[in-house]
Amino acid sequence: MRCNDSLEDKVVESFPVLHEELSTFLKLCGYYKTNIQKAMAEKLPSIREGKEDESSLEKVFEDGPESPFNHEKLNKWLSHKEREINVINSCVDTMEGVKIVLTETELDREVLASGVEDVLCFVFTSMLKGDIYLDEMADFFKATKLGSTHEEEWYYSEEILNTMRKSQNVPEFG
Repeated sequence: MRCNDSLEDKVVESFPVLHEELSTFLKLCGYYKTNIQKAMAEKLPSIREGKEDESSLEKVFEDGPESPFNHEKLNKWLSHKEREINVINSCVDTMEGVKIVLTETELDREVLASGVEDVLCFVFTSMLKGDIYLDEMADFFKATKLGSTHEEEWYYSEEILNTMRKSQNVPEFG
C-alpha cells in the first residue's frame, strides 16, 4: 500500500531511479510471497494426510526474523524511501516552475533552445549509488546485485541537505 502510494508520487514519476527502486521492492516482495505460498502448498497436503509433522511447516518460516523480508526491515526501507521522496519533493517545491529533465539530451535541448539566456542546473548525484537493502532482498533469491555502497543515505546527510538549501538560494535572473 505505502509502496504503491509512493509509486504514484509526482517526484517518483519524474525520477526513474526512485521508480525503479520502488518497483524492484514490490517485485521482490511478490517473489517472497510466491515462494511462501508454494512451500505451504507443498507441505499442507502432506501434513493433512499425516505424512509430515506440522514442524515441517515451521521450517518454511524459520528464516523470517533474519530474512530481509521481516516486517521491521520492510517498514524501515519504506520509511527511508519516503524520507528520500520528501526531501526531493521539498527541494523541487522550493523551485517554482522547475523543469525536470532525465537525460543529457533533454538538458541540451533545454539549454540550447532559442531565447534561453540563463540556466540553473541542479543535479541529484547522490541518487545513483544503488540500494544495499534491495541487494540483500535480491541475494535472498540469489538474484543479481543492483550495485550499491555502504555509505550513509544521502537524504539523512546534514551536509548534503545544507548544500541543497544553499544551492536553492540563487538570486533571480533578471
